[in-house]
Amino acid sequence: MHFSTNNTKNPFVFSNFLTSFMNVRIVRGRCFLLSFAAFFIISTSLNAALPSPTGDFFVNDFAGALSSSARNEIISKGAAMEKRTGAQVVVAIVSSFEGKNRNDYAVELFRSWGIGQKGKDNGVLLLVSITDREVKIEVGYGLEGALPDGKCGRIQDDFFVPSMRDGKTDSAVLKTYDAILTEIAKEYKIDPETIMEGSSYSISTSSSDSKKTSTLEEIIYILIFILVVFLSFYFKCRNFGRGGYRGGYRGGGSFGGGGSSGGGFRGGGGRSGGGGGGRSW
Repeated sequence: MHFSTNNTKNPFVFSNFLTSFMNVRIVRGRCFLLSFAAFFIISTSLNAALPSPTGDFFVNDFAGALSSSARNEIISKGAAMEKRTGAQVVVAIVSSFEGKNRNDYAVELFRSWGIGQKGKDNGVLLLVSITDREVKIEVGYGLEGALPDGKCGRIQDDFFVPSMRDGKTDSAVLKTYDAILTEIAKEYKIDPETIMEGSSYSISTSSSDSKKTSTLEEIIYILIFILVVFLSFYFKCRNFGRGGYRGGYRGGGSFGGGGSSGGGFRGGGGRSGGGGGGRSW
């Protein structure tokens, strides 16, 4: 007796084939939904991403709170300090902390921008939120001796808070910045006056132009990241549908990490662990 080898004429074989085909279609459909969900979650979370530093780096006034003369003075003195010691003292003024805790926001921003030199961690961030009415001096590991928590608190109590309560933002930021520079100069055993005289560095672009450039770069990086994640989900799901996902997730990588000097930013890769102090006004 002769049996046909044609699978299409064998109802049992054809039924198994149809079931397998439908299972693959279902798996791929679910994977597509998971990919879309991941795309939506990531794009939503990135809306609250930390801002990128402006091209001037030492002053980043995202709230438009400072005058151009105040910004120029900060940049001049910050550049002089970096030239003499390698330390970076950066000012960031934001509209709000986007619902985040003041200390968490300061640590994340400090590490994201990589303020200070890698290995020396000699960076300081003066962070101000206009809407939240809060300020934080975030200090890198290498300068915690020069700027301990108590001293950072006194600097804010003596210089920042009184001026902000009087509505004098320029004065509050400049006096606080000078006090920070003075303590760092003492740490490096140099005359603070050589720093206060500043340098010839001045604002290269207007604040609005720097902000536009920074925003455009951020949008490009976000779109690239979303595309990579989406494609990664999609191709992994295709492989799963073709024969199961083998080997499991191996990990080993991480997104972000310590402060980075990439992307054209002037940060040197410095780190901070939450040292410093904060106040409200």
